[in-house]
Amino acid sequence: MIPGLAGMARMPYRTFAVFNITGGVVWANQTVLLGYFAGVSWRRAEHLATGLGLLLLALFTLGLGLPLLVCTLRQRLDPAVPGGPALSAALTVAALSLGMFAVLTADVLTGAGIVRLDPGVHAFAVTHRSGWLSLVLQALTWLGSTIVLIPLLAGASVLVLGRRRDLPTAAVLWIGFGGALILYKLIKSLVDRARPPATDMITHATGAAYPSGHATQAIVGWGLLALVLWGGRSARIRLVLLTLTTGVVLLVGASRIYLGAHWFTDVLAGYALGGAWLALTVALHLKWTVASTSDGQGRRETASGP
Repeated sequence: MIPGLAGMARMPYRTFAVFNITGGVVWANQTVLLGYFAGVSWRRAEHLATGLGLLLLALFTLGLGLPLLVCTLRQRLDPAVPGGPALSAALTVAALSLGMFAVLTADVLTGAGIVRLDPGVHAFAVTHRSGWLSLVLQALTWLGSTIVLIPLLAGASVLVLGRRRDLPTAAVLWIGFGGALILYKLIKSLVDRARPPATDMITHATGAAYPSGHATQAIVGWGLLALVLWGGRSARIRLVLLTLTTGVVLLVGASRIYLGAHWFTDVLAGYALGGAWLALTVALHLKWTVASTSDGQGRRETASGP
């Protein structure tokens, strides 16, 4: 990979040779020394060597890609570019959320990392249950279900089609929510993680646990509903809308842990997966909006021309 990347970057051969030889010497020596000093702990040595190798590759790739990244961000963050900053923010959120989901999935598959918190969080939730709180959270958990979200999205579609005649926004609502359903169901079948013990559940839940479907649906569904109401609102209304949406999403996730339907990391993964898909859906909506605005301006300019 490295010679190809260096060639694409038009690195002078002499510079490439010096750094390539230096890197090879450093890598070879650190690998041999790790193996020698680790002795019987060869698994740990292998892990460390792999980590250091990946770190060196990441640093080299970053060095090649950083100028291109800076140039791209300069264009995307230019306020003069229609939708540029908002689109950049959406894509950044998508990338961060996908990274978080990848880390969580790796921890779940290996049983390491943050997964070790799951038994403790589950035990805390079970031992701190109360009658009134159970009733409240059993009701609130429905806010992340398809039974509630699909009718709400259908009403939002009627609103944008009937009052605004905004077909792209109506299409984005169902692309976003339908895509989220397909994604989390597919990942559930691939990971196939067991739920918490059935004896601890105080709600009906079947199938695999990872990621939480309610958490994924909540962040995507309520995020899309907020998107419909976002345009043309004042900063104060948008803040209230964002606060309410965040509160609903967090309550749905907390209810899944409290009711014993999911582990803590299931809910976090649902948020990460849903957040990534929602951000990509918003980016798609922004692209369509900018494209339709540009087409409208072009037609007006043509009509008013000589």
